[in-house]
Amino acid sequence: MNHISQLVDEELALRRDSRHYATLRIGGREIEIERLSGGSFTLAWRSMEDPSVVYAVVDAGVRDKEPVAAAHRRAPRNPHIPKVQRIGHLADGSTVYRMPYYKVGLRANPAEVRSVMDLARCAGRPSHYGPTRQEVLDCARTQKVKPSVLCALEILSEEAARIPGDFAFEFPEDNVAADARGRLVLLDVLYDRNLL
Repeated sequence: MNHISQLVDEELALRRDSRHYATLRIGGREIEIERLSGGSFTLAWRSMEDPSVVYAVVDAGVRDKEPVAAAHRRAPRNPHIPKVQRIGHLADGSTVYRMPYYKVGLRANPAEVRSVMDLARCAGRPSHYGPTRQEVLDCARTQKVKPSVLCALEILSEEAARIPGDFAFEFPEDNVAADARGRLVLLDVLYDRNLL
C-alpha cells in the first residue's frame, strides 16, 4: 500500500508502508512510525525513533482532539490533561496530532482509579441521549472525584463548548492512562454525539 497524503499548510505527509508501518514527513524530516491502535476515527502511531512520542491521525471532520489540545495550551501544568499538540492537516482532510506515549488503562494510584470509576458511573455509555457535559460535571461534584481531576474536566468542557459539535464525556478504561508518577491522564474522554 503506497497511499500518500500531501500537506495543506506546511510540508506534512503520511506514507503507509504496510498495514502496521508508515513514514510521517514533517517539514523535511521523515519519522518512521508503527501503528499502536485504531478507533472509529483515529489511528495512533508510535515513533520508532523516539518511542515516547505518538502521532494520532484523526479523520477529516472529527474534532474531538481539538478541545484537548486547547485545554493543554490553557492549563499545561494540569497533570490530567494530556499534552496534545496539533501538527497540521493532510490533503485528505485528516489532522495529525503529537502527544507523549501514555500507558493506557487504570494504572493510576487508587484514589485516581476511584475517580475514573465514579466518572464512568456519571457519564454512562456513549449515546445520543446520554448526559450532557454539565450533567456529568454536576454528578462528579457529588462523588469523590479528586479536585484536580474535576478541574481538568471543567477545562475540557469549556474548551469543547468553543468547538462546533455536541461533545459529551465518556470514560472507558482504554481512554484513560497514567503518567510516570501514577497520575490519571484523561486521554480521549470527549466524543461528538453527532458522529455516533
